[in-house]
Amino acid sequence: MRKLLALAAVVAVGAVVTASASLAEEKKEEEKKPMSIHDVMEKGFKGGKSLFRAVTNKKKESTEEQNKKFLGMLKDMAKQKPPMGDEESWKKLTTAMIEPAEMIVKGEEVAKAKLALKKAASCAKCHKAHKPKE
Repeated sequence: MRKLLALAAVVAVGAVVTASASLAEEKKEEEKKPMSIHDVMEKGFKGGKSLFRAVTNKKKESTEEQNKKFLGMLKDMAKQKPPMGDEESWKKLTTAMIEPAEMIVKGEEVAKAKLALKKAASCAKCHKAHKPKE
């Protein structure tokens, strides 16, 4: 009876470890998948407390985590095909935001990079060229 209980415990622990490894692998795969343009707009740019506003705020320093997360969002957006318009224009507009965001993450000329990022993130310019009419 003891051997049977010990065997059952070993099997149960093995199942838990296998399930945990499987969930961890699933999470890694999800993290690799680029965020959609819509999600970047919703989570990165929209609203008064957006990551964009946090990262470009002149009065308050953003955290390293916020800076890296926002840069990752921009890179994800740049990997996507534009919903409409010229791909070359899309590449130019997204790259113009990535470069100053990288400077902010590296801590290089942060004030200058924040201004460049604000200028590059022209909603009207990008939306006019690439946002489909609904």
